[in-house]
Amino acid sequence: MAAAAAHRVAGRLDAAAESLAAARAVDPFHPRVAFASAQLASLRCDWSSAARDYAAASVGEQEAQQRGRAHFGLGVALHMQAKAEGRPLEVEPARDAFLAASRERPDDARPLLALAALLRGARRLQEARQAAAKAAQLDSAALPQLAELDAALQQEPNNTRTPS
Repeated sequence: MAAAAAHRVAGRLDAAAESLAAARAVDPFHPRVAFASAQLASLRCDWSSAARDYAAASVGEQEAQQRGRAHFGLGVALHMQAKAEGRPLEVEPARDAFLAASRERPDDARPLLALAALLRGARRLQEARQAAAKAAQLDSAALPQLAELDAALQQEPNNTRTPS
């Protein structure tokens, strides 16, 4: 694992992949190997492999913070995979991944912000606003996204709610 990390930092992605393959041969289900493989796949924009490996890491990981990172990576990889393949995103699996990341990392606003962006893209503005509001409670940097969602909700036809 250390060799793979050193290769990755140095930009030697092929050597990093070889080191990870050797680590996987020793323990094919180790969650940290799966996570490192997912990160490498993400760097290579191989979103299908990234999603598969982040999912494996999220299932096998014992430490909550790391499991949250794997769930977050899975949500991003699912989104990017759909985009790269030119197909509509299946919102629920990515949504579930971001929600799981938020549960595992309750003090981190990033999964909630990613969830809000995902839901906004799916035109699920009420849900997006809820996620952004929770994120803003954790990090004031989320306030602009919350304000944008409030404005978008005001422009929605048949909107009878006032932002709180």
